[in-house]
Amino acid sequence: MHKIAFYNLENFFEVHPYEARQPHEFSPNGRMKWGDYRYQKKVEKVSKAISLLEKEKDLPILFLGLAEIESKKILEDLVSFHFLKPFNFKYIHFNSKYDRGIDVAFIYNPKYLEVIDATPYEIPVKKTGTKKAFSRDILYVKGKFKEEILHIFVNHWPSKRKNSIKKENGRIIASEILIEKIQEIREENQEANIIVLGDFNENPSNDLIHNFTEKADLFNPMFPMFAKNMGSLKFQGKWHLFDQIMFSSSFLKKDSIKYHTTKIYTNDYLIGKRNEKSKEPNRTYFGKNYIGGVSDHFPVYSIIG
Repeated sequence: MHKIAFYNLENFFEVHPYEARQPHEFSPNGRMKWGDYRYQKKVEKVSKAISLLEKEKDLPILFLGLAEIESKKILEDLVSFHFLKPFNFKYIHFNSKYDRGIDVAFIYNPKYLEVIDATPYEIPVKKTGTKKAFSRDILYVKGKFKEEILHIFVNHWPSKRKNSIKKENGRIIASEILIEKIQEIREENQEANIIVLGDFNENPSNDLIHNFTEKADLFNPMFPMFAKNMGSLKFQGKWHLFDQIMFSSSFLKKDSIKYHTTKIYTNDYLIGKRNEKSKEPNRTYFGKNYIGGVSDHFPVYSIIG
């Protein structure tokens, strides 16, 4: 058996150069005061968190979807850091047209998963005149695992924080594009093995998620977890489960890739002493104030095989 997982890494930027005028927010003199020390601490803490997840239940990670990653350099720094180097992880990343410059990414173990293809799908969220705006891409990865072909979609749908109506429309657009891509796969193979994972910026009980899983014909194991008030992040003072993993019904039928369980990974290292009472993730920033934690999300994982 193997773990598949998803982790939103909270604004993981490179260190942008010092600029006297209009500095990037993640530069030494920018709003977040982001320099080499803070960057290296983030690499260390994220790589340690992933290594702890790798060791959970003594089951190896098959692949890990990521959100809020700026570049291949960050991924290279992560997988080559001493906590992760023994696992020989590989990675996939494409630069999207999203104006903030952070994207989804994919880390996998080539010992278990053979990647056949990887394609980013653009998510246009609005158009003003001739100018288009885009959200983060959906990353599609086709891979071979135990002689089975897997179709994997890594998502980070538009957020809730500003312009809520426009952002909700962006999430609807993302869901429609994803449904279309899933239908194209099923036209070739009705029993295709499909995994959809990511930060959807909606809870499993939301109508948009319910309608998406129904139209895409997927099952969502996170729904009963959220009904028990379980969450992967605190948003506006409440637990939310935006980070989700969904499966086609083939994972209930085939022994070689059979679905077993899904968990939110709440290791004490991800909580830290600061949040011992609240048990929420120890974030890197609170607003512009540096806290020094790993991320404002917990990772989620499922066990298959």
